[in-house]
Amino acid sequence: DPVGTATAAPAARAFPHHLVWRGPLAAYRAAVAAGSESADEFHFAAATTVLGLLMGRHFFFRYSYPHYPNFFSCLVGPTAKARKTGAMRAAQDHLLQPLAGARVPRTLYVSSGMGGSGEGLLESVSDRGPVRGRSLLIYEEEFVIALRKMRQEGSTLAAFLLQAADAVPVLTLSTRRKPLLATAPTVALLAASTAEWLETDVRREDIMGGLVNRISWFTGIDKEPSSLPGVVDASALAEAIADLRWIPLLPAVKGVEITMSPSAAARWDEWYRAQRAATAAGGLREAATARAHTHAVRYALLFALLDRSQHIEVTHVEAGVSLAEYHAGVAAGLFEAAETEGDARLDREILKTLREATPRGKPLAVALTILHRAAAPSASATRFARLLGGLEAVGYVKVDRERRVAWLLSQGGSKRSERASEGD
Repeated sequence: DPVGTATAAPAARAFPHHLVWRGPLAAYRAAVAAGSESADEFHFAAATTVLGLLMGRHFFFRYSYPHYPNFFSCLVGPTAKARKTGAMRAAQDHLLQPLAGARVPRTLYVSSGMGGSGEGLLESVSDRGPVRGRSLLIYEEEFVIALRKMRQEGSTLAAFLLQAADAVPVLTLSTRRKPLLATAPTVALLAASTAEWLETDVRREDIMGGLVNRISWFTGIDKEPSSLPGVVDASALAEAIADLRWIPLLPAVKGVEITMSPSAAARWDEWYRAQRAATAAGGLREAATARAHTHAVRYALLFALLDRSQHIEVTHVEAGVSLAEYHAGVAAGLFEAAETEGDARLDREILKTLREATPRGKPLAVALTILHRAAAPSASATRFARLLGGLEAVGYVKVDRERRVAWLLSQGGSKRSERASEGD
């Protein structure tokens, strides 16, 4: 397993390399990891997202309702250093294209970015004549850009993503004169971001509303520098592909139910009860990790399918549970203080902008619209007003709401800013 420096907030549970690199995934790791600077965790995220997408709705585990191995995954690491894009593109080049074959773009579509429209994405998987069960991989190199688009008035993107993540039986939008209809579509998300952007842009409502906890969050471990990355072990890749050739041959029939063996069900019950007790408080951290059990179930299903097993066994549950706990730790580290730390960063930007408008110590009034656009463009008008009110309350700025201007009263920083600075 790799050792090095974590590229983002450390997880409470280390990535379970010893449990999850198995069968064709182990061969894929051997093929791409040695010649890549991308973290192995990122290669795992990209590979499982692609494979789950290709499996579609052919197999399911009934957990109140059918769950399929479609994943929404986001890779988190420093820009231009963590090599997130390298892992994302490797899975497309070395797994998606060889295995999907003629399905691209006949029944499988890759969207580069979300385009701000749930309607546009739905159209790519909507029924075409007798063709049902189409698939979509959403490839988003900066997840925060999509978050901002979701907040635009009238955007249908968030509603689409929430339903697609849950693999509802039918996706539709009735806002059109001729509604779009997608029967049993499979949608997966492969995205990337940085801890800094997420800290600033993810809001409390994103967490409490359920989007954040539907995503599997991955951080990575830096590898040794490689001056010529991208070298692939052809024999190991051929081994992986040979072991996965059955996936594109799956017949277009009603899904096959996969069940848990009695011993696996007992292990699952033990973990589930402990996990529910741990998330009973209902705070921001608990909301960010509330769907750990569904992540565990879906990964356990994927591992059983990769082993060509007719049942989910204990080893599959252990791997799924370990991944779910890893994701919960990453999410908690990224979002537990999302609101207060994000506010602190925006506080600093507001004060910095006002300070730059204070030549020779003589404060000048700045129009609120200009200040909002310059210092906190990602913040809603309500959040921006709250931030200004907080800075005014502690005596750093003065706001004239009738003239809609603000100016600096003090050269200091806010209490939130001071706390955040200690961690920078």
